[in-house]
Amino acid sequence: AGRLGETAIAAVGLAHLILFVGFVLGMGPVSAVAPLAAQAFGAREPRMVLRDFISGNLPTRDLFVSGFTYVNEPLASHYGIAGVKGPEMRKVSLEGTNRVGLLTHASLLTVTSDPSAVSIVRRGRFVMSNLFCASPPDPPPGVSVSLAREGLSGTLREQLAAHSRNPSCASCHKLIDPIGFGLEN
Repeated sequence: AGRLGETAIAAVGLAHLILFVGFVLGMGPVSAVAPLAAQAFGAREPRMVLRDFISGNLPTRDLFVSGFTYVNEPLASHYGIAGVKGPEMRKVSLEGTNRVGLLTHASLLTVTSDPSAVSIVRRGRFVMSNLFCASPPDPPPGVSVSLAREGLSGTLREQLAAHSRNPSCASCHKLIDPIGFGLEN
């Protein structure tokens, strides 16, 4: 009494997975933020992958390490996958690319970018909040969140390292930045 059976636990897990992929990784936010990217990069990619996992009864843990995805010609070109022509989405292997699993889908990387550049911090915060359920706190009042406004130079990694030397920033950036850099080429 008072315990969930295996079926109930599996149902809750599946519901959470569908909610996570459908809402968080779904293309609604991408379509709103970057409609051209959503159109060109196959807004259906995460949904089609999820459908394969559900219909094939594949382990949910493999969503993050799967070696396949769905692409159309523009998305295949972006991923460096040859031989895909036309607007239809089709299943392809990710072998030989620098992509694996949902976290490297163009949709997720678009949602977690700024309009004109990647955002290491936004990507790190996204993973912490949505996968680790551990949202880092907002920046302290009066602390600049713009590296450009701080007048920092060098590579993005060097700029973030310099920014993180501020003791009020370091405690969060030591957690956020490595995750965000892990999603970069």
